[in-house]
Amino acid sequence: PQDQEDRRDRLLVMMQQESTTYKCSDYMSRRRRSSEEEEEEEEEPPCLVSEESPITSKQVDPLCREKMCEWSYRVVDHFHASRETVALSMTLLDKFMEECDCDKSAFKLAAMTTLHVATKLLSCSSRTT
Repeated sequence: PQDQEDRRDRLLVMMQQESTTYKCSDYMSRRRRSSEEEEEEEEEPPCLVSEESPITSKQVDPLCREKMCEWSYRVVDHFHASRETVALSMTLLDKFMEECDCDKSAFKLAAMTTLHVATKLLSCSSRTT
């Protein structure tokens, strides 16, 4: 009975943290909306990356995030590291992108940095256990 209550309490705390502390907003949609509003004000035609999506060439888009995620997995696989590293790295990257607006060049640098930090965090935690 006590064990079940402990598990239930832990689960409730985890669910609370997931909906508040660990919640990540959709920064891509927010940026897309704000850039569309700016384009309407400026009345300049956007630079087309592909025919379907009028996105400025320096703006971070979902494809850019996907490519950095794939690159991160290739790096981790090459060095036979845990793939959990990429999950942590992308979480850190998303948290960073919620707060900072940057172009693709800075995004790539941020992705590499979060991969490095995630590697260090997970290698330190594996040594202590």
